[in-house]
Amino acid sequence: MATRDTLSAKEASCNSPEDWAALAHEALTEPADAEYAKKLVDDIAGDCQFTKDLVAVATVYKALGDDTQAAEFMQQAEDYCMSGEEQIALAEGKFKVLNDKAGAVTAYEQALKENANVATLLELAKTMLAVICDKEFAKKIYAKAEAKAETVAARAAEYVKLAQAAAADLGEAEYVGELYERAAAKLSTPADLLLLANSMNDPARAKPLYIKVLESSGDVQSLAKLL
Repeated sequence: MATRDTLSAKEASCNSPEDWAALAHEALTEPADAEYAKKLVDDIAGDCQFTKDLVAVATVYKALGDDTQAAEFMQQAEDYCMSGEEQIALAEGKFKVLNDKAGAVTAYEQALKENANVATLLELAKTMLAVICDKEFAKKIYAKAEAKAETVAARAAEYVKLAQAAAADLGEAEYVGELYERAAAKLSTPADLLLLANSMNDPARAKPLYIKVLESSGDVQSLAKLL
């Protein structure tokens, strides 16, 4: 059970406004000590220099019931927002602090514009789904990741990452199947097709790929090594 005495011992390990805000949230768990939580954020509120810090502090004021102060920090967070990464933090704050889903989507849209790497796009989709759970917007992010995957040398591996992320985070088997089908149509080497097939966890869907590999491979010994 967390008390002011046990939590105050953690103050020495706080190195950022985010850390202090996290400690303040701990203070608000039962038995809640709102006075201590408020003191923690009041003391570091002036040290916030980045959007993520301002959002973190805003969430504490929101939890304390001070909507006016929370809104003020969210406005500062928006004013300070300069990068795609900060747009992601801003989006979460818009939704959780201001209950502004439209504003959150706008921030995620901006983050999408500023991200062009498959890995960061998949992380964006995962984060967005955890916050606002907009599956159609997730598919928009996946579409950009898919287009990017087509341009890289190790595209089979990128397709696998995309499909596996969609399976885990989106949870729509039909959509994931369509991703695999589109990827299979763009790959031709036995190694790439096998990588894709082996990642499917769906024997019925993978079978045509295995057959394609067998039909296209004239080097049985090399194929055996791949298998």
